[in-house]
Amino acid sequence: MNYLVSKKYDLAFFLLPTFYSFMVAIGLEQWSITWSLQAQQVLQVVIFFIFVLGFDVSHVYASVYRIYFDKSEFRRRRFLYLGTPVIILVISCSIYLISALLFWRVLAYFAVIHFIRQQWGFISIYNHLNQKQNFNRLYEVWFDKAALYAGTLYPIIYWHTHLPRKFEWFVKNNFIALPIEIDIIARFIAIIIMLGWVINRIFKILKYSKYNLGKDLVMTGTWLVWFGGIVMYNSDLVFSITNISIHGISYVALIRITSIGFAKKKSIKSLTFFSKSVIRFLLLLFLLAYLEEFLWDNLVWFEHQNIFVRVLPNNSFVKSLAWVIIPLLSLPQITHYIIDGFIWKMNEKKNPYLKEILFSEKH
Repeated sequence: MNYLVSKKYDLAFFLLPTFYSFMVAIGLEQWSITWSLQAQQVLQVVIFFIFVLGFDVSHVYASVYRIYFDKSEFRRRRFLYLGTPVIILVISCSIYLISALLFWRVLAYFAVIHFIRQQWGFISIYNHLNQKQNFNRLYEVWFDKAALYAGTLYPIIYWHTHLPRKFEWFVKNNFIALPIEIDIIARFIAIIIMLGWVINRIFKILKYSKYNLGKDLVMTGTWLVWFGGIVMYNSDLVFSITNISIHGISYVALIRITSIGFAKKKSIKSLTFFSKSVIRFLLLLFLLAYLEEFLWDNLVWFEHQNIFVRVLPNNSFVKSLAWVIIPLLSLPQITHYIIDGFIWKMNEKKNPYLKEILFSEKH
């Protein structure tokens, strides 16, 4: 088994967050029922700080280390990094003017695609690290991809066919209701594909005495989180903790090791300053996340008065500007969704040094 960084690092940040976040979520779901109202409110604050600010919103800003702190990279694709946010903002404002629900609906589906694609990215990484164990390369890639999409898209279809739920992805009704018959068909297809993938993996391990632990843990962990968080438990707490953890922790950890690599490769002072200290590295992301959530809470949600000081006005004028305020506040997130598809391409021309840095023996 080849690891991206080391056995301990990979297990802690890439391979096991799906499993321990699920256990934490289930434990809290079970225990918090018996807690007092005050204790439950404290728990909500703790979850907000750790998972929403610390993992979810923070990981969106982690890309600044790959882009804006690397002057040569920023200059190389200046139009992409400056033009994309402008284009997104124009489109987002236009969609919101047409319909606020349409805006949230489009954003929700973008998020679903992004979450799935990130998991495929990690499976691809571990396939590359263990490429000698892929005996039919093209067949393995397509089988892996089919299994991942089966194990993630089916829970989303289940969500669409079992509305309303006790929780939403962003806002109420952002997913379109579908007939229950679609669930039956999708479930059958998903089970066949996933079961076939498991049988294939067992066959390879037994016949060749080799395994790809990274791929196997990412795949099964993803299935666990998506099925557990969406199908098994109709719980906002379980869904939020598991999906945020699987997405945020791994991404920040990946950005961390690539930042160290680029800092050494290009002698970038700004990256070196942050990559040398885990505290500095994470603190910047947390501060940016806190600022964004402060603005969301003061201008849109008004939900966390015990966390954020209320300093911005909540009046009809501010509400009349929702068509530009909400797209602006969503801009970092949407930009992250789009640009993420460019900055991780394992192509030397598109992303010089990335493949070398990721797959070097030491980071």
